[in-house]
Amino acid sequence: MRLVGLFLALWAIALPAHAELKAINGLPLRRESYRRIVSLAPSTTELLYAAGWGDRVVGVSAASDFPPEARRKPQVGGAQSLNVERILALKPDLIVGIPMKSPVLAQLGSLSTAPVVLLPGDTLDSIASEAEQLSSVLGPSGRVFASRFRRELAAIAPGRRHPSVFYLVWDQPLMTAGPTTYLDDLIRRAGGRNVVSASGYISYSEERLIAAHPDVVLYPDNLEPGAKRLRARLPHARFIGLNADRVSRPGPRILDVIRQVARAFS
Repeated sequence: MRLVGLFLALWAIALPAHAELKAINGLPLRRESYRRIVSLAPSTTELLYAAGWGDRVVGVSAASDFPPEARRKPQVGGAQSLNVERILALKPDLIVGIPMKSPVLAQLGSLSTAPVVLLPGDTLDSIASEAEQLSSVLGPSGRVFASRFRRELAAIAPGRRHPSVFYLVWDQPLMTAGPTTYLDDLIRRAGGRNVVSASGYISYSEERLIAAHPDVVLYPDNLEPGAKRLRARLPHARFIGLNADRVSRPGPRILDVIRQVARAFS
């Protein structure tokens, strides 16, 4: 489970939040005609269900455990072990996932008769905009979800303290999230200031972290051992563990995480 969060973060590719929905294998996207969807990532699974298209999902990635109904769907492998044969056997007419460094995507592009669409989730607003994009081919319920998501996101009041923040993406090696990532967006919307200025998901030395002197260290709770080790080197910092599944997936449940962090910053 720890690896899932890392892969979701490392291979996210920044694209304009309102870019036109396109298939990576060049197949045309038809309007409101898809009934057999395979989801290649937990975040896309959650989005498909939250936007009202869960009944069309015929297969999911191995880590797609929310909502509970998704657990009953046939699984097509994990982030780095997607099974092309299993995916094709489900006869999908649409395949949805996230950008990742996987040879499976190239294989699907050449073998599948279904469009393959990747959703980067590089900002919090992109969760809503990607639902809107999918609405153009799956129906209007995605626009309803997007409107509700944006309202709830805008209603979150940032914390008053505005602490400096370091986000622990991975502990061995130490990795963090800078601008152009949804985690940086999360920090800012909750009222914090990211100590990292370099864009994307990057390696970061412990010495550099100590010199940055963050007020707060945020981390997914499946990295508790790594956070415990860093506490000894950052005795002044407040460490806040976040639900690993919710924070490592740029999906609908990220709103709960932002609320938690904003309260912690108040």
